[in-house]
Amino acid sequence: MPLDFAGSFSATASTAYWGLHGGFYPLKDGDTIAIVGASGSVGSFLVQLAQEWDVKIIAVASKKNEARLKELGADMFVDYRDPEAIEQHGKTADFVLDASLFNAGEHAALILAKENATYVGMTTLPDNSYRPDVKRVFLSRTPAMTNDIVIPYLFDFYEKHGLADQIAYTLPFTVDGVKEAHRLLEGTRNSGKIIFKV
Repeated sequence: MPLDFAGSFSATASTAYWGLHGGFYPLKDGDTIAIVGASGSVGSFLVQLAQEWDVKIIAVASKKNEARLKELGADMFVDYRDPEAIEQHGKTADFVLDASLFNAGEHAALILAKENATYVGMTTLPDNSYRPDVKRVFLSRTPAMTNDIVIPYLFDFYEKHGLADQIAYTLPFTVDGVKEAHRLLEGTRNSGKIIFKV
């Protein structure tokens, strides 16, 4: 595993791991899983790690990310800006993971959820006012959710299946490198992480 990848993936990949293995839903072969915010770092790891099961994966993100998400293993793609596409896939998912920033995709996620499905909000507490028939859970790490469990799993998964992450920029860990990172974060930039190399 390259050092830049090893340094960039552990926090977001471990969040994805706990979304799938945290006991929120007993995912099983034949289920349909919808991942909202699938093009983000946590979401793209969810797409990859969900392939541990024989499940149908619906990736929800912006249209520009469709090819990449299908390459990562999504079976279906839904553009979150297309209400008709969301409705077309309505009530098809047994398990919905919302990795969108501040659960911005929550409404779309709940449209995709089957009756009595489980919805996991990964960044904020879910709103209970819409679709009361869907079980809502907030991904909150417990003391039992340790890196001693997840890191060996992730390295093993990487060795067997590979994992991909988007690294947009690798900058030197210098004052100028930090200034450049801030400039990039404050401006419009491509998707992907900014990492520092020592």
